[in-house]
Amino acid sequence: MDWTQEKIFRWITKFSYRRSRYVILGTVILGVLSSFLVTRLQLQSDVLNLLPSNAPATAAFVKFLKDFGTADSLFIVLERKSGGEVESFGPFAEILAERLKKTGNIGTTIRPQGASLSHRG
Repeated sequence: MDWTQEKIFRWITKFSYRRSRYVILGTVILGVLSSFLVTRLQLQSDVLNLLPSNAPATAAFVKFLKDFGTADSLFIVLERKSGGEVESFGPFAEILAERLKKTGNIGTTIRPQGASLSHRG
């Protein structure tokens, strides 16, 4: 500890010892003031209230929530625009799912049992 810090701590110690009533009174006043201010504190658990309202990312997130209804699940749909066999997406979908799991951002992937890939024609 350098000389300046030691001098400051000695002054605080001497003041606290000599003026203990003021220290106690100050502590009580700060405690009462803190108790009053805590009653005015608002805790926000909604993520949208914590994000900047003008940010483009916030607008995209709000649109995502309106489209999908939740931020807990993400549905990925693979669509073939050039036509052809939709079943060929099976191996690609499995590789994509494994890579997404490796990022650590995906908890589980679900493919309904017995579900087949269908083609919209």
